[in-house]
Amino acid sequence: MAAAVSLAYVALVATGRKHPIKVAPALLLAAAVWPAGALTSAALVACAAGDGFLLSKEKYFLHGLGAFLVGHLLFVADFALRASGPPPIALVAAMVVAAGAVLWKIMPTLKGILRVAVPIYAVALGAMVATAGAVSTLAMVGAGI
Repeated sequence: MAAAVSLAYVALVATGRKHPIKVAPALLLAAAVWPAGALTSAALVACAAGDGFLLSKEKYFLHGLGAFLVGHLLFVADFALRASGPPPIALVAAMVVAAGAVLWKIMPTLKGILRVAVPIYAVALGAMVATAGAVSTLAMVGAGI
């Protein structure tokens, strides 16, 4: 069901339209893994909220960023609990380099609160991918997408 709704949303985007259906796949997945995957469900709900806020990103960009930040931190906690050990050091180094390169490029364009919020968000994304890498390569690839 989540895949079908995702494809419907992709079709809407291809026509240049935004639609609230964008939040449905994450909510469906959250319901599917509840209660066994409570942290995963909570993370997916937070990310769905982020998608919802970003439907009006001119007004609610920071709200969306904050909701996704909460979701990614919940994923970090979930992956940390599932990890069989620390993430590979090469992966952590790659995340630091990638985040640094992106921040180096975009920081001059950011103004106001975004100069603080975006680097915090970048660190959370890097942490999510690194902790996912401590679970499995497949989890890391999924987190990186």
